[in-house]
Amino acid sequence: MKPRLLVCALGLVLLFGGIRAPRATTAAPFSQSIVVNAVDNDPDNKLWNCETNRVAFGNTETDRSRCFSFRYQVPPGGIKSAVVLIALSTLGADQDTDATIVAVGKPHTPCAWGQGKMPGCVGLHGGFQGVHKSLNLNLLDVACDKSAQATPEAQRLVTEQLQTGVLHMLLQDDTAVYSAQLVLNSGAPSFQCGASTSNAPLATPAPATRTTPPALDNFNPQQFLPELNRWLTGTATPPAPNQGGAMIATIIGAGLLTLLAASNYLFSLSFFTRQPTTAPRPASLAKTGEPTTTPRPGSLADAVEPTTAPRPGSLADADEPTTKPRPGSLAEDAARTRALPEPNPLSGARASASVAAQPPSGGDDLINALGEQVVEAIPDSRDTIADGLVEQIGEVEKRRRIEAEKKRLRQIVAEKTQAHQATAAALKQVIDRGGDFVAAQHVWQQAGAELEIAKHNLAQLLKEFPDQPA
Repeated sequence: MKPRLLVCALGLVLLFGGIRAPRATTAAPFSQSIVVNAVDNDPDNKLWNCETNRVAFGNTETDRSRCFSFRYQVPPGGIKSAVVLIALSTLGADQDTDATIVAVGKPHTPCAWGQGKMPGCVGLHGGFQGVHKSLNLNLLDVACDKSAQATPEAQRLVTEQLQTGVLHMLLQDDTAVYSAQLVLNSGAPSFQCGASTSNAPLATPAPATRTTPPALDNFNPQQFLPELNRWLTGTATPPAPNQGGAMIATIIGAGLLTLLAASNYLFSLSFFTRQPTTAPRPASLAKTGEPTTTPRPGSLADAVEPTTAPRPGSLADADEPTTKPRPGSLAEDAARTRALPEPNPLSGARASASVAAQPPSGGDDLINALGEQVVEAIPDSRDTIADGLVEQIGEVEKRRRIEAEKKRLRQIVAEKTQAHQATAAALKQVIDRGGDFVAAQHVWQQAGAELEIAKHNLAQLLKEFPDQPA
């Protein structure tokens, strides 16, 4: 059965794979622009709080880090234009302190608060109003957004980062992000830079059909990794389909399925024509079980049986031993009747009973073997008790570690609360006496976000393992 199933599966793969392949020719060709969809779970994005406070696209919680990334292969002719389109929601309120930044390869002082564990970052936009629905950024002209930290140095850092094929971005922290796209070499942007009350002008997403993965011949990591990323993100142009190969695959698949159908038909014929072996009829058992009856000397059968030796001195002995009875006579009928053995209805029953009465061979050995298996299957009571003690010790250790973690998180919450209060006092002092308000505000916001993270972690632990009543 397994070989036939294998043939069927192979035939279906070749048939439908061959039929499907030519359809790629009807798809619209790719444009010259490259569209890259953002991902929200890139572990290499380590901008501020992305390691501990990130959320996925569509999350509407406040005080969370919207971290997303783009990976792509730089076109051979270079990058002529680069825009980022972000679909967002301000959650019905003005978010004037929210910022959008991008990681770069060197420190940039105005964005030092948000670089986290990245080498540096550049601010691309700051603040939203409650009516905004999207953010449109021109990475080759960051100054087109009036709220950006636009300097020649910032532009140079962003342009250099574009050439690496990786962009890590962060929108912090009360504005929800639903999706984001990076569009390369699409020409001059037709939108107005900055936040917009219109929906994001997202480009048509890349088709679901992926290109073939890069070949492993002459493996070179510096070339293979970008090629692999280009294949995974769907930014590479698909190769032309092989019409001849698709046709051959279709013919082979159809042939295999036909072969399978013919084998099934022949198998069904042989199955239905095979006759099962039947048990012998009672009459046949009677024939083999009953001994042959020898005629009684001097009887009528003895006189008429031509093959029976005559009794010495009898009348038959004087006659010819080969004398046959006259056809149609009473003697002939008697001989014919006598030659057939009488059917015995009890003979079949006796044969069956004799077979059933025989005890099965090796019965004692079978019982002994089963008994040994049962004895071996019974676990040792000492092992059972030891396993129970180990389990109890494990539960105690687990509770101890949970309580220790609760204590640690409560201590962190207390420390973060004090730090937040201290930064709030410092911010108030700047407001009252003057100073760098932007820096003080960022420090206060960062302390508040860290406090919320600590509270959230403690609440999650208490939700799963609540405190036991005293």
